[in-house]
Amino acid sequence: MNLNFSDKMPLYFQIADLIRHAILSGDLTEGEPIPSVRKMAVDYNINHQTILKATQILIQEELLEKKRGQGMFVRLGALGKLQKNESQSFLEKEFPNFIRKAKALNMSKSEIIHIIKKQFEDTNE
Repeated sequence: MNLNFSDKMPLYFQIADLIRHAILSGDLTEGEPIPSVRKMAVDYNINHQTILKATQILIQEELLEKKRGQGMFVRLGALGKLQKNESQSFLEKEFPNFIRKAKALNMSKSEIIHIIKKQFEDTNE
């Protein structure tokens, strides 16, 4: 995921999403430090205050913790918390859209279940 400077979503929200995604994907693990504010600011070519704003959001969400003199770390339990939040969001927002579209395409329940099972099998290989 890259930053989109023309997106209506503020950059600090996009940065927070990048960090969330890194935790969910395993690129950042619990107890591991995240890159420094300075490094991220240089990497993304944005103001360090934007990075600080993003990390403050994630601290409030209890996904990151600041250790004085050491930096910012992925908090223990962050992955589980994110998985729970993301699965709830998926079930409330994305999945109903999927079902509506499948019904609009006149797909049967058994076809949908078969497709979901096949996708699970294909992605677990």
